[in-house]
Amino acid sequence: MGAGAGSISVLASGSGSATTSGSGSGPATTSATGPAPAPGLPPALPAGLDTPELVVYLDRVWANIDRLQADLSARGIALRPHVKTHKSVRIARLQVDAGAQGLTVGTLGEAEVMASAGLRDLFLAYPLWAEGPKAARLRGLHDSADLLVGVESVTPE
Repeated sequence: MGAGAGSISVLASGSGSATTSGSGSGPATTSATGPAPAPGLPPALPAGLDTPELVVYLDRVWANIDRLQADLSARGIALRPHVKTHKSVRIARLQVDAGAQGLTVGTLGEAEVMASAGLRDLFLAYPLWAEGPKAARLRGLHDSADLLVGVESVTPE
């Protein structure tokens, strides 16, 4: 059952049991024979969920990560998924553990969160005007992560 309004439940597809956000840190299942099949309809939710409640089917998350990584690896493409998709250290770690080259972040804040969790291979995809406090934060990130920063060239007209 859910843990109450505003909680997060982590479910294994086909199970009626749920855990709150403090558990379920690893993949529920993995496929030793290759990527998992594309998911169908989600299983029924357990009775008694109190809304709003975010429900995460962890085995579905892992199957999607595994399938995408396997498909791209088979093509020789290095995956660097974007953190803005999930904003989750736990999911980012699953992606890296599955073989992602690193992570793409869009803001200094996202980069700081991932680096503080030990996820070091980061690409800051958007140009940053690094002045004042942002320059100091960027310098700090450079010291704590393997940080790549995307830049645009400005050419005079």
